[in-house]
Amino acid sequence: GHPLFADVDFGLDDAETAVVIGQGNVAVDVARILCTPVDELAKTDIADHALEALRASRVRRVHLVGRRGPLQAAFTIKELRELTVLGGADGSADGGRHCNVVFDRDDMQAAQAAADAVGKLPRALKRKFALMVDTMERDDATATPDAPFAIH
Repeated sequence: GHPLFADVDFGLDDAETAVVIGQGNVAVDVARILCTPVDELAKTDIADHALEALRASRVRRVHLVGRRGPLQAAFTIKELRELTVLGGADGSADGGRHCNVVFDRDDMQAAQAAADAVGKLPRALKRKFALMVDTMERDDATATPDAPFAIH
């Protein structure tokens, strides 16, 4: 929502799928904002012009695309936790999910094989990867086909 870009049309009202290039904190933040209910964002300090663009948004699927695998993703565990909260219940009476967070199983298996080959991972990376695996397994078991949003 930077003021210099207030007049830029990112086409959020023209597409149901957005692709975010990167695997860092900013990319994860962009995905999270695109999939957060606008009523929740309205309670934050988000710029008014950004909020209006998000109100008109038709985006329902967000793909994070990076050059490398899950072990090389630069986002922090804090950012990942905030993303996984979107996968929780949306507060509706039926306890439905607001957002499915989907990790590619093949990428995760390749990352696990690489981690096994390397041996001991640094503690922070080990915790972050464990949260990715837990999220993947949870969402495999509980993903809702009609959830309004999905992040891949």
